[in-house]
Amino acid sequence: MSHVNNCRRPLARLVTETAGRRTGGPRPRHQPSPPLHCCYSSSPPSRLAMKPGTIIPGLDKIYAPSKDKAAEKGPVVLPREEYPAWVGDLARPLPTLAKLRSMEFSDATDKEMMRYLKLTRRVHIKELNGDSAK
Repeated sequence: MSHVNNCRRPLARLVTETAGRRTGGPRPRHQPSPPLHCCYSSSPPSRLAMKPGTIIPGLDKIYAPSKDKAAEKGPVVLPREEYPAWVGDLARPLPTLAKLRSMEFSDATDKEMMRYLKLTRRVHIKELNGDSAK
């Protein structure tokens, strides 16, 4: 098990060897590993955030009317510090299958490994469905 943690092979190849079958698609190229979480794009928070105190449009129809006259128009955006840290992660896109295939096994988190397996299963199922439809 210790050789798995020190392995520098791409995630796609290591999972394929472990499973004993190829997952389809091009074989990954051996390249130096990118920095951790390189597949996430980070947008500046100023582009994503609304100014504190802004009424969030459309949510007034979802929430029940309150007795407070100040909150009558709907929920209001709070300052960024008042939100939990995980809220900032919601705006980041998930890594694509191509990024996951080129990622090194040692650099991948458990969540990224599970996403890789999910996406490769999805591609395999689509191939099987395409073959059976012909």
